[in-house]
Amino acid sequence: YRNIIGLSHYFPSVYSLDLMGWGLSSRPNFDLVDTSVEAAERFFIDSLEEWRKANNIDKMVLGGHSMGGYLSVAYCEKYPQHVDHLILLSPVGVSHKEVEEEDRIKRGVGPAPNVPFVWWAARTALLELWEWDFTPSLVLRILPEENGRDLISNYIQRRLEAIACPEEQAALTEYLYLNSILPASGENSLNRILLPGALARNPTVDRIPKLKVQTVTMVYGDKDWMNVSGGLEVKRICAEQNSALKSSVVNKAEHAEQVEERSPDINVHLIRNSGHLIMLENWEEFNSSVIIAGKGEQVVSPKMPQPIILA
Repeated sequence: YRNIIGLSHYFPSVYSLDLMGWGLSSRPNFDLVDTSVEAAERFFIDSLEEWRKANNIDKMVLGGHSMGGYLSVAYCEKYPQHVDHLILLSPVGVSHKEVEEEDRIKRGVGPAPNVPFVWWAARTALLELWEWDFTPSLVLRILPEENGRDLISNYIQRRLEAIACPEEQAALTEYLYLNSILPASGENSLNRILLPGALARNPTVDRIPKLKVQTVTMVYGDKDWMNVSGGLEVKRICAEQNSALKSSVVNKAEHAEQVEERSPDINVHLIRNSGHLIMLENWEEFNSSVIIAGKGEQVVSPKMPQPIILA
């Protein structure tokens, strides 16, 4: 609620949506005959497009968190004319598998080369289960209610220190637990789109530079397991492509073509003292980041905590 109230002072309308099949949105059966990445993406982006049309929204600042960030890229590939600015909030699936795995090992958040056999065997088993639609929510559906609620509650207290109010902790536990035990739907798409370890089968580092959206802002926490280096790599690729395109222009006709072929301008923000759940862990800097992305730095008061803007 701190995000929605804060952002509503700067944007005429603020919508907070659960993707189809997740949260409090409808949960249709995810039983697509076509098992491709593209079919799984269409399941979500076409439902978002139907929502946009039903609400008569011609242009929007589109923001997506985690999996929502990945799917926002897919939406912009198909419907760029309806997006003024794209904001990717700790997005999943940016880097290629090999790059991301190597980086996680360096940061100490991935499997080291010399792990005990028991750990390796358990990891191998989990990788196999992933291909059979095994998800964290399935664990909660199997557990007795008391154990499931305790699991969620302990996670919140251990990982979300910013949520210190007992009443808010209880409300968040209730929300996360109840959403997890509802019938599976959108979560059954995960292994179509992602490899084990939240690694994309079709990484967005290759897709964002081709988007016909003018500006993309990528926002990460400084303790995020979604690595900011992915955002910086996208920024580098887009800057290099735009620089090469600019230097090749000879006449006005080519300039018009350049505008059409140009990669988006990429901004990368870093939120202090936060991990993957940046909107909860440091809501003030998160709000400032979204406002800067959608409205510009000039509208944010100097008194407001602001994100680190990476060059």
